[in-house]
Amino acid sequence: MTTRRAFIGVAAAGAAAFPIGTWAAKTSAPNMTFGVLSELTIREKYPENQEKLEGVLRFFRQKKVDAVAVLGDIMYSGQISELVSFADSWNKIFPGGRGKGGSKVELLVVTGDHDAYGWTGRWDKIPKERQEALRFNYGDNAAKTWKSLFNQEWELAWKKEIKGYTFIGGQDAQFNPKLEDFISNAAPSLDKNKPFFVLTHKFPAVPGCGFEYIGTGSGPLTRTLYPFPNAVSINAHSHIALSNERAVWQGAFTSISAGSLIDSAAEFSYDNMSSVWHPTSKKHVMDIDNNVKGQGGVLLVQVYDDHLNVQRLHVPSECKQLLGPAWKIPLPAQLGGPFDHDKRKAARRPPQFPFSAKLDVEFFPDGHPNLGPSFKGKPCYCVTIPFAKTTKAQRSGEVCRVFDYVVTAKTAGKDPVVRKVVAEGATLPESMSNMPTKCLFAASELAEGQQIKFSAVPRECFGLEGKAITKIFLPQSGADTGKRR
Repeated sequence: MTTRRAFIGVAAAGAAAFPIGTWAAKTSAPNMTFGVLSELTIREKYPENQEKLEGVLRFFRQKKVDAVAVLGDIMYSGQISELVSFADSWNKIFPGGRGKGGSKVELLVVTGDHDAYGWTGRWDKIPKERQEALRFNYGDNAAKTWKSLFNQEWELAWKKEIKGYTFIGGQDAQFNPKLEDFISNAAPSLDKNKPFFVLTHKFPAVPGCGFEYIGTGSGPLTRTLYPFPNAVSINAHSHIALSNERAVWQGAFTSISAGSLIDSAAEFSYDNMSSVWHPTSKKHVMDIDNNVKGQGGVLLVQVYDDHLNVQRLHVPSECKQLLGPAWKIPLPAQLGGPFDHDKRKAARRPPQFPFSAKLDVEFFPDGHPNLGPSFKGKPCYCVTIPFAKTTKAQRSGEVCRVFDYVVTAKTAGKDPVVRKVVAEGATLPESMSNMPTKCLFAASELAEGQQIKFSAVPRECFGLEGKAITKIFLPQSGADTGKRR
């Protein structure tokens, strides 16, 4: 019997011997293909979410996938009826779990926090007997519902084999699946020469695969996967935009964020970015914009002997547009490999404004439509930032598109006011992203009657900065001058 220690040793030896770069030239058909989607949040109030789901499932059917992985938050409020709607859509597109030509298509499902409890306080005032009838996470509802809808036993952690590849899944943490123990116990049975896939809703703690850099080595799932260079964690929860290159990471193992079917977030530290479930604070000068609305993404994963080819697909375009070049991820993982974040950042070049680009500044004495709720109707300045991109002449490293701007307003006698704003179109396919971005400053933030120096710096998703453009604005006369830094 193969011990865990022996398994780790063989896997590590395989990683050391792996010839980096050989995967890039491979053009043969993949050994298997599967689709990945998450954050469906199906509910009666928004039927378009279910329509998007069915459109993506049809695309996967057309691509003749061997499996579809659904990584949680299927339901919005955790009601059984919402899961039934998902099952109806699945059975409509893949009747009997069969695709084109009658081929078997495996459904790989794990639950998320919405499935487990909806949202904080959702069921607090609902009587227990009503919960028993409606709520997925009540009593033995999960087990009964799973069996009736999917003809599968409800398991807190599960293991499935598809075309010689192992998939391990764990339900939401509230169900306490003890996935770390399950993976450790399954290790001796895993093929040491192939990747195995770990499907979860919550992401392991690795850099950049969540809302922001959250550190390496923390979290039980991370520690469990570290000894396995052939482990591929595919996770969700963050709603991270798949146009963000930080959504894939490779170190001791591989981690890939699945994005969201319904929206695309860009972390919550931006002054113009929030999400439908995380409203902008009343203290924010800028209100939420349209960056996240309806711009979802899903994945199509092709598995080869020595690499993965991962396509990032734009849901509103019926998956016809890509959210970025396909990720060709070598396997097994290697420390310092091509998807190490520090290595990627070092190989990239920042986006730049065109030489003739200028900031446009306009004063709104009665407020601007994009002002936050506490600032409505109050005087403000609107800075319009032209689109920045990396030109072919600048592409001596990896292609990088603009992801955000750091915008500063400075008046004499006051500290600079700094905004970090997501670029309009940052969560769209690059071919659709050529548009200006607006940034607001309340007049009360700046010294009255003083000239204002505005500047904007373009950045790509790893934070590399291009050259700033500036503008001096004189509030009384409206005169201004513009220049590059």
